[in-house]
Amino acid sequence: MHHRNSNKVTLCYILSFKLDLYENGMEEGKKQEKEEKDKEEAEKKKKKRRTRRRRRRRKRRRRRRRGSRRRKSRTSSSKSSSGKKINYAMLSFSATTKLQYLKLSISASWAYVLQHVTLSQY
Repeated sequence: MHHRNSNKVTLCYILSFKLDLYENGMEEGKKQEKEEKDKEEAEKKKKKRRTRRRRRRRKRRRRRRRGSRRRKSRTSSSKSSSGKKINYAMLSFSATTKLQYLKLSISASWAYVLQHVTLSQY
């Protein structure tokens, strides 16, 4: 093997390895996203059930007494603010976006390899 092309061959090996990594990563990322979605759906369903129950309870309470409205509104406002959580994962790039960037870099380097190396030498 010529010394001149040996580093290009190693580049080919590295790129194919990177491509495998990328494909595995994509599968993993998709799996994780699906799991997260399923979890969110389950939580939404739970919340819906809870709110329905709450509404029924509220209606019953309202029928019983039509006073002290001011106190009730204050407690509900504090509850709604504490329930909100910042999803920090959404602030950074998602795994799939990072992987797409990786794929771009891989395909670009493959293009370089194919332009500068004639594979018939090996």
